[in-house]
Amino acid sequence: MNESAARVAVIVAVTLIVVLETVAVALTLGVGALDQALIYAVYAIVQVLAGAAVVWSHPRHRVGWLLVVSSLFTTTFTDALLAYGKQAALHGWPAAAPAQVVALSGWMVAALGLVLLFLWFPDGRVRGPGRWIPWAGALGALLGLPGWALNPRLSPEFAGHVNPYAASATWTEALFLCGTALVVAALLASVVVFVLRFRSSEGVEHLQLKWMAFAAVAVAVVLPISTVLWTVWPPVQLLAAAALTLLPVATSVAILRYHLYDVDLIVSRTVAYAAITGLLAATYAAVVVLAGAALSSPMAAAVGAFVVA
Repeated sequence: MNESAARVAVIVAVTLIVVLETVAVALTLGVGALDQALIYAVYAIVQVLAGAAVVWSHPRHRVGWLLVVSSLFTTTFTDALLAYGKQAALHGWPAAAPAQVVALSGWMVAALGLVLLFLWFPDGRVRGPGRWIPWAGALGALLGLPGWALNPRLSPEFAGHVNPYAASATWTEALFLCGTALVVAALLASVVVFVLRFRSSEGVEHLQLKWMAFAAVAVAVVLPISTVLWTVWPPVQLLAAAALTLLPVATSVAILRYHLYDVDLIVSRTVAYAAITGLLAATYAAVVVLAGAALSSPMAAAVGAFVVA
């Protein structure tokens, strides 16, 4: 694809994703969590903009196109389709059940995008034994998709809390577990390949891999924490979205502007600010709990804020 055609394509992709995410957020009103819809919309838009920036400068760069296509997939087949499916179930519109089952199963295919990102970054080439990893992930998705889509335990995710396509729990669960195991194994293997490349890299490639390593470590730290606190402390959902958006942002910066910023300085300051924030949060919680035993709740909160300040 030549430069002009690539730029037209990414402009169309960005426009389409912005429109679809806007529609998805609008359709979520009354049938879903608006804050989560906004989080996913921001992630999808940031991802396609990062990919578009890479393609704009390097029209044939596989990593740039991967970010664009991944964003198109999640926006169309997950965000927009799920919002439509729930509204369709509420108002009796057509294809409510198929829309929901496709949207609720799309995460397994989307995971393959992460596998390819770790394998292809930064130049779009896969070296050595890493070539078999995407095929293992694709096989896992093929096995896991029907196992998940037809699984009775998917029922609570539907608007009516019933999966109309639910089949025998025995074979669907077996398919799902086998497929998920392969997808997770492919993801872990791609991370191992990335780490090995990082350790053996030098020069420009080492600087580029540093950016991705920084984003990957942030995601690996934040996502487990956000999963545990997702319903306990809602603001952590924004933290999870911010961590995920680091991947496409770091990818774009590493490919286009790796020499303009000192990634080591960014990492050290991030660690320092995270440590300080964690210490202050722990201090506040401890003071509130201890003061709460002797004071009223508002007064305990005030004492905690004073000590932290």
